[in-house]
Amino acid sequence: MKINTSSNHFLIKKSNFKGLFNIMRICLFLLFAFAFQMMATNTNAQDAVIELKSNSVTVSQLINEIEKQTDYLVVYSNREVNTNRRVTFQRKSDKVSEYLNEAFANTDIGYDIENNYIVLSKKVHKNAIDITRLIEATQQQDKTITGKVTDENGDPLIGANIIEKDNPSNGTVTNEDGYYSIQTDKGRTLRF
Repeated sequence: MKINTSSNHFLIKKSNFKGLFNIMRICLFLLFAFAFQMMATNTNAQDAVIELKSNSVTVSQLINEIEKQTDYLVVYSNREVNTNRRVTFQRKSDKVSEYLNEAFANTDIGYDIENNYIVLSKKVHKNAIDITRLIEATQQQDKTITGKVTDENGDPLIGANIIEKDNPSNGTVTNEDGYYSIQTDKGRTLRF
């Protein structure tokens, strides 16, 4: 009688695969559980809650507490931000964004959150009306004057000089067709 050993061998391998698949399934489940747990702990700076030891702190102490209790680094210029200024808060525990809003409420300092940095800098105080007035004033001051210089026969003059009478450093030269273009203030006199 002949014993078929190949079928027994196959059964052993099949049972090993069954255990291996169970191990792989458990590992995959744990991998997803750890990955979702890591994603749950990643928070934004404005949502991070910190606790202060006192309601009245200096800006420097506030920055130190933010850096100690969160993963964020506060970047600022000593020339722009007065770190010795004392600030009084309503609560000892609050969000970072609330503390920053209260600390710089009546100042010209604002903050931006970029990656793992909180950047403190001066706010820009130009509004749309001021910018529009500035553009209009600039457009009224500088005018572009173009033209063509010809001789008595109507032929173009190449290389003719055109300068501003009161400002000889502002000038131009005609091209091969006699055309020129110069920018000057309104009401200025040109000399050819």
